[in-house]
Amino acid sequence: MDRLARIPDMQIFTSRDPEQSCGIGTFGIRNQNMASLSTQLWERYRILTSPILRKDYQGIRVTPNVYTTLKEIDAFCGAVEKLVA
Repeated sequence: MDRLARIPDMQIFTSRDPEQSCGIGTFGIRNQNMASLSTQLWERYRILTSPILRKDYQGIRVTPNVYTTLKEIDAFCGAVEKLVA
């Protein structure tokens, strides 16, 4: 979460409160098309995400699991950074 938070215009919608944490994260980037970003993550990197497209906000839901490695999390962050650069 901290790594992605450094991206300009990044919005982290997931609570940082440990009592509210779980295996789901949602983020958005102002002035970016989240549906397109989700599609690019899949087509270029084979990273499956779910775009959340609402009138009040757009975001991408990410659902890693207990088998997701730190290397895979780093690859995801790197892919997002490259695509929004």
